[in-house]
Amino acid sequence: MKRTFSSLACMEASFSELLDYAKGAGYDTLELRLDKQDNICGMPKESVPLSLMQEKGVSLLDLGTGVSLVDYNPEKIAKAKENVDLAAFVGAKAIRLFVGAHVKTLSETPNQNIEGIIRSVNEIAAYAAPLHVEIWLEIHSWFSSGKNMKLILDNVTEKNVKVIWDVIHSVEFCEEPEETMALIGEYIAHVHIKDGKKPQDPEQFRWQL
Repeated sequence: MKRTFSSLACMEASFSELLDYAKGAGYDTLELRLDKQDNICGMPKESVPLSLMQEKGVSLLDLGTGVSLVDYNPEKIAKAKENVDLAAFVGAKAIRLFVGAHVKTLSETPNQNIEGIIRSVNEIAAYAAPLHVEIWLEIHSWFSSGKNMKLILDNVTEKNVKVIWDVIHSVEFCEEPEETMALIGEYIAHVHIKDGKKPQDPEQFRWQL
């Protein structure tokens, strides 16, 4: 098993500092969350000091984008393709995408178009495949369960579509880890683990971290 350092908790750090944090903690890869402008630490891709990664012995595992697909949206697809280009440029293995609408309760019906989401993922993945970049869909919101995520995974046409399994989210959606693994284990590329407290309201979706 390999471990990676996430930049989510230190978004104000410079690229060099993030590499130092990862190296100092004994990691050799970095999961880098893009900033609000979809840049790496405020830098256009041409300014990212790629030689620093070799110097410090830390590579980029994946780029955490803010792209969230709830239907077929050409603008979001174009943004995701730009993120794929960035990943290929800096040597990251994958980009992270969110799929599906946010829900606040377990019984809420999300406002989303699953066919549109599938079409979007297929288009982005087809673009990324020749660039050797993978598309990682994060277990999140209505697609927190393996059962729901399979609605997308069973309909993707490219082999470079995989899953980031944020374990607490599938548990929040009343699915035991063994069940999630049985449903989508073959697609899991990366795992996030958090701790949380179950809410008293049985309809409440999000646990207290």
